[in-house]
Amino acid sequence: MYYIETSPIIAYLFKSELHHDKVKSFLEYIVFNKQEKLYTSTFTLVELVNVINRKIRTDKLIEPLDIYIRKYCDDKSNYKALVSFIINFIKSKLNIEIVDSSDYYTFVDFNSMKIPFIFNQIIEFSSKFHIRIKDLLHIVYAYFLSRKYNIRYIITIDVENFSKIETNIKNFLDLTVIII
Repeated sequence: MYYIETSPIIAYLFKSELHHDKVKSFLEYIVFNKQEKLYTSTFTLVELVNVINRKIRTDKLIEPLDIYIRKYCDDKSNYKALVSFIINFIKSKLNIEIVDSSDYYTFVDFNSMKIPFIFNQIIEFSSKFHIRIKDLLHIVYAYFLSRKYNIRYIITIDVENFSKIETNIKNFLDLTVIII
């Protein structure tokens, strides 16, 4: 099973992305040929919505999304419906399951404060993985989800950040980073 972070999904959706063709081939091979399941987090969903809202005005989406958007959403006024359509498209096209758990947000003690469990885990992992917070959040989600969904791989196109820590991720979390 695979955890997919935001960057490959964006590269898949937008033809203008540098790695679009490579990511499209890889993800469709995983889903259609290998019949594997892709999982992602609600954090990826939030990041994805943010990027789509920034890029939709200037970049071209894959077909049939681009045709639909240009035909029915030319004024770009209804971003919520537009983003919903895109999310449903990737869920059905790539069979991505967006998952989360309320357990990650229960409050725990940290230094005489109460913080969500997921933030506590990020603080703990910060010493093991020297990486940007948004990438660390993906690692923590992949780790949490690996327990429930048997995830063994994290898919990214972020060579610069993940290549430096992929050995640590394997050693500490038993997750393999796949850099497309």
